[in-house]
Amino acid sequence: MAPELVLTDLEGNAKNLADYNGKLVVLNFLASWCKPCEEEMPSLNRLQALMKDSLQIVAIGVEDDDDALREFRDRANVQFPFLHDKSGYSKQR
Repeated sequence: MAPELVLTDLEGNAKNLADYNGKLVVLNFLASWCKPCEEEMPSLNRLQALMKDSLQIVAIGVEDDDDALREFRDRANVQFPFLHDKSGYSKQR
């Protein structure tokens, strides 16, 4: 079991990883300036669509502000939940 992790999405809504109980969860940590992170998004979108009943990919933006992450999300056409770790909590784990 993963530790409880509550982060906000880019609209300011709190999301808990426990919401995805019963599914395999893949956490994808990224930053808006990371070109390889952007390049992997089409593959992750396809994987999410293919395995939507048993898998949940969750992007977690670090070291950025909301606006930069929104631009990344939209530019990369991210098709799964996109959360922001403003506190740096995930880096401490």
